[in-house]
Amino acid sequence: MRESINAVAMLVACVSTLVAVVFWFEDQPTQATWLWRIGSSVVVLAAVAVLLKMHVWAKPDLVPDFLGQEAKNIFERNGLCFAFSSSCEDGVFFVHAMFQNRFNCPCKARIAMRPVVGVHRSAVTPFQRPFQNFVFDIACDPGAFGIASIPLPVHRDQQGKKLTLQIGASVEYPPNKGKALRFNNGFPIRYDADFRRNAFWRTLKVVSMISLVYVHGHHFPPTVTFELPIGVAETVPPEITQSTCIRWTVGDNSLAT
Repeated sequence: MRESINAVAMLVACVSTLVAVVFWFEDQPTQATWLWRIGSSVVVLAAVAVLLKMHVWAKPDLVPDFLGQEAKNIFERNGLCFAFSSSCEDGVFFVHAMFQNRFNCPCKARIAMRPVVGVHRSAVTPFQRPFQNFVFDIACDPGAFGIASIPLPVHRDQQGKKLTLQIGASVEYPPNKGKALRFNNGFPIRYDADFRRNAFWRTLKVVSMISLVYVHGHHFPPTVTFELPIGVAETVPPEITQSTCIRWTVGDNSLAT
């Protein structure tokens, strides 16, 4: 919601500024011209005030920001923030999704990752066959911080190379989010777990194009790149599957290891 408010406020500020400039440069202003001058200027100031409130006068967090302490490149979908890392454990390559809920109601999430495809993003084209789409299925308590891990087989031909994955996510709060506990946003994920673009952002993009004002956005899902290790397993034992560890919940006095 916060990201949506920021985008709308930015669009309103840009459009209103253009309108104000047009009418303030009118050589022979009429009463209607003055109304447009004053009205558009007020709208610009109101939009800027909203942006300042969202970015400068943000409330302090009510719970520790463990995710911010662990990662720099943080993503967000509908109130759940997450970041990625990788490791090699007992000869198996793992991709990890660290996550933390920003609200005081539990949520269920599905974070999907798929290899980048296409001529202009062909760095991982050789990995399309061995690396299929995979998902993290996560249940997160209010304000909780945790880590989900998925083992991936790495064929010897791909070991030592880079793998770039696109990110999509779906997050639900049944029945609602409740109150915010943390106020630092991550980079918005605008594609769901099936990699369908959010309807709000499609509409906003169309409106921005019509108004000739550019709103920051991406035509493709955001990506993350991993360095594939050498000497790891080419097949994953069936007993090694996705695991999820909740390392902190509201009321805990220490961070679980």
